[in-house]
Amino acid sequence: MLRVQDIDVFYGLVPALHGVSMEVQAGETVCLLGPNGAGKTTTVRAIIGLLTPRAGRISLNGSDITGLPPHRTVGLGVSLAPEGRLLFPDMSVEENLELGASPPRARAQKRDAREWVYALFPRLQARRRQPAGTLSGGEQQMVAIGRALMAKPDLLILDEPSLGLSPLLVQELFRVLKTLNEGGLSILLVEQNVVQALKISDRAYVLESGKIVMQGTSAELGSSESIRKSYLGI
Repeated sequence: MLRVQDIDVFYGLVPALHGVSMEVQAGETVCLLGPNGAGKTTTVRAIIGLLTPRAGRISLNGSDITGLPPHRTVGLGVSLAPEGRLLFPDMSVEENLELGASPPRARAQKRDAREWVYALFPRLQARRRQPAGTLSGGEQQMVAIGRALMAKPDLLILDEPSLGLSPLLVQELFRVLKTLNEGGLSILLVEQNVVQALKISDRAYVLESGKIVMQGTSAELGSSESIRKSYLGI
């Protein structure tokens, strides 16, 4: 489905990614792990089209999407729940959700998609008329994910979805992600919560200083002594 091949990304003259390659196959959940500043969000921005790689190629279902603007990428079936949520705080929950249904492929299914999101996150339905800025952090994250799902994506990318959430909400969030994947949605999960990410993913990549330094099945990485020492404190 998604293939990232040897991409280099710069911020001005400063290199951020060096020869990064990774894949997400149809029906997989793949997690991208790494410390702060490793280049995880930069990778996401390159995939979604907010940054253009200086070298390398990004393809979706065999078609080159390298450097396509975000509205084109979303229209092709890639949707992002960004780090920090980036909601419109004065707009209602439902208005924020409906903004996600802007691609032509999603407009005709907007009503069904909205009800689907409410079934996944029942508390959002009770708050559908409430300004998004008045919600708790966990509820705002639900809105951000719901908005991304409103685009009816084939590939859902989530950038640090558990950041700042309570352990109970983190468990609920990852339960929903597992349900979505079991329903056939492909997921690229960027996370610092290594334990939870490896539990629900099929494969994982570790990014450090802009380079992929380790990859494998989630079971392999979960049992890796390097991962256990660096990320699990074991």
